[in-house]
Amino acid sequence: MSKNTENIRSKLKRLVSRGILIETEPGLFTRPRPWTSSELPDQPASSNPNDEKGVTSRTAL
Repeated sequence: MSKNTENIRSKLKRLVSRGILIETEPGLFTRPRPWTSSELPDQPASSNPNDEKGVTSRTAL
């Protein structure tokens, strides 16, 4: 049983490191809330062709 718990915990920690989840408290994981237009971080200009079409990518902090 503890082996399964440790496997899940390590997968959750990996998702946190990739910005897919956040750990609000030790052992509590959730998805980050979506950005609103007023909360978007300043984005440096990029040469990404998708930017011209209004498609941007961002990483949750």
